[in-house]
Amino acid sequence: MSVNSEDAQWEEKRLIFVAMQKYLLSKIQVKPTWRIAEFGIGKWGFGRFYREMGSSVVGIDIVDYSARHPGVEFVLSDGDTINLPDASVDMTVSHSVLEHVSDLDRSLAEINRITRPGGQFFLTVSPLYYSAYGAHMRVDGKRLENWEHLDAGDPSYLSENPMPGANSAGHSLNKLTSSKFLASVGRQPWSILAYDITFEGKAPPASVDRTQCSEMELLVRGFRFVGRRER
Repeated sequence: MSVNSEDAQWEEKRLIFVAMQKYLLSKIQVKPTWRIAEFGIGKWGFGRFYREMGSSVVGIDIVDYSARHPGVEFVLSDGDTINLPDASVDMTVSHSVLEHVSDLDRSLAEINRITRPGGQFFLTVSPLYYSAYGAHMRVDGKRLENWEHLDAGDPSYLSENPMPGANSAGHSLNKLTSSKFLASVGRQPWSILAYDITFEGKAPPASVDRTQCSEMELLVRGFRFVGRRER
């Protein structure tokens, strides 16, 4: 990838971040003294932009991407444990990562542990598994975005690995749904400040195996969650 191409992609990421930031700031006040953790920062996370909102940012990921995020503290994590002290950050954020963790309850418990009582959470996922692009897959460079992974006659049927043949660590799919996420949140000492879902703009085809999920789950593309740790 050329430098100019990478710069252009970061500019695209900034545009996405600006929309998320507008949403977040409509729900809570982020203080410039806050230390922010990004769970699952990856190659293209938003840590550099969150630095403009808080005093410091720590990036958390299963792979060491620290070279891609100058100025961001980096911590390696398997998603089940995070090598940070209890109550050491003011806000934990995560964007399109929780659908990849091996144990959602454990990951949310760790996110809770590192966030101080009274601290905030901003967690988003899109796409969810049973939505149109829920397989996160491309074939011959083309996105599978018409529920192909829920068609019993398609090679991608019920795929949990968006990169066949590759190591699935860090990107395998746990078939997350909105209801599963909310149930897991309910097992944490959190209050919900905001929860908004986005829907598909088209109907799923007749070929979809509807024994796998509810009709509603086929239509929910993603969610944005803002919460607070109460104790």
